Amino acid sequence: MRTPNASPNSYLFPYPKKAAWFGNDLKISAAVDLSVSDTLSAETAELFQLTWDRFTQSKVPLSLVRDSAVHAHSLLLGVGGQIPDPVELEEGSQSALTVSEKGVAARGLSETDLIHSWFSMLQMLACGNTPTAEFWILPTMTMQDAARLAFRGIHICVFPETPLEFVEKIIKLAAFLKFSHVVIEFWGMLRLDSLKELAWPQAYTKAQIKPLLQTARQMGIQPVPMFNHWGHASGSRVRNGRHVVLDQNPSLEPLFEPDGWTWCLTNPASLSLLKGIRSELLDLFGKTDYFHLGCDEAYSHATCPECRKQDSPKLFADHLNSVNEDLKSRNIRPMIWGDALLDAEMFDGYSAKGNPDTRTHQAVDLISKDFIITDWQYHIKDKSKTAALDFFMSKGFEAMTAPALDGNNIITLAEIAIEKNARGMLLTTWHALPTTIDFLVNAIGAMWGDGNNPIYKESRLPDLAAYVRKLRGRPTHYLNAGWRDCEVSDSSHL
Repeated sequence: MRTPNASPNSYLFPYPKKAAWFGNDLKISAAVDLSVSDTLSAETAELFQLTWDRFTQSKVPLSLVRDSAVHAHSLLLGVGGQIPDPVELEEGSQSALTVSEKGVAARGLSETDLIHSWFSMLQMLACGNTPTAEFWILPTMTMQDAARLAFRGIHICVFPETPLEFVEKIIKLAAFLKFSHVVIEFWGMLRLDSLKELAWPQAYTKAQIKPLLQTARQMGIQPVPMFNHWGHASGSRVRNGRHVVLDQNPSLEPLFEPDGWTWCLTNPASLSLLKGIRSELLDLFGKTDYFHLGCDEAYSHATCPECRKQDSPKLFADHLNSVNEDLKSRNIRPMIWGDALLDAEMFDGYSAKGNPDTRTHQAVDLISKDFIITDWQYHIKDKSKTAALDFFMSKGFEAMTAPALDGNNIITLAEIAIEKNARGMLLTTWHALPTTIDFLVNAIGAMWGDGNNPIYKESRLPDLAAYVRKLRGRPTHYLNAGWRDCEVSDSSHL
């Protein structure tokens, strides 16, 4: 959080497209009035009230007033009985914010854009004090803002060691930093009616997850369900040897290829089960534009006696196209990882898993162009390394880059996505997020503005900790504070 008279570059994540600072502060020490359009949703009105109370410790009462004279997707926060002048959007801007001696004015192209302006204001809000009183200050300034990538995603994994409070914090923090989508993958940690063995006994219920999804929507970030439809069928990472289904019920082995790592695509029971899982997840997640099907690292594709009789790439493509038709009936776009569609010999130096044995790369000409390819490339730190993304786009697919938690990799793939006019970028986190959470700043900075700005290359852990404390509220236990479960070493081995 900022301190009075701090340099503007020491806060605001992501940094706005255009900002001017006037050098003095607006002091807020008494009740304020927030005027909004009468069309503002109840959920957003509640968000404004809740976050204002959290960031001011409920010491500055806020009265929200609906006013038909206030433009849609606008707000006016009056201080001292004054009414600030409305702010206008400049051409090319998605949101705008002005802080003057009268108060705060904000406007967005959409309600989500207005929420983003509100979050920018909260990031600048600082507590001051005198020997006799507390007050809050905002720097007087004006900004016009727009993201460089429309899809600004973060992929988070829910492992058996992942506390639900951690999931909530990441969703809230990502929304506060203006990510647009959160892809949520449950690794045996969501109880599903389709098959009870898909979840470990300690898995979360839908009733526990649903409030988190509602919170995401309220904060302007769209939740996207993910379930692996090919490789990673064990519901656990191969390095640890667990299998969520077979460790609990070995008789279900025919659902998978012999090693259990990949779904059997010639077994009608497997395909029916996957369809039921999709339906359950979509019912839980509600309105969403996407479903991530995984489909990476299927090392044992077509190894059972029946699958070996099939044409390998066609078997894979038919599976994907059938899933796409099911999702299309719900107006959902499927997302898949791209490694299986890349010939490892042709794409040396890239994450490419197509090989002469499985020939899965040949499926690239057989699958629907409805698929959005998430091209994960964790070792690219040179903007000239675009062959994989170029390949997918030349084939007529919409594609997005997908970096790991590495600052140079993140910034490079964001710049590639922007220059190539890709669909967007999906930051992958896997098991490493609790110990590398500061890379969220690198990622949003690169996707939003100039990723080479020095503030995006520095650790911002104090800022992130301050945001989490205010967004999440007071922890009920030591383990629920912050985002790691220790001070010495991670006992969870996440």
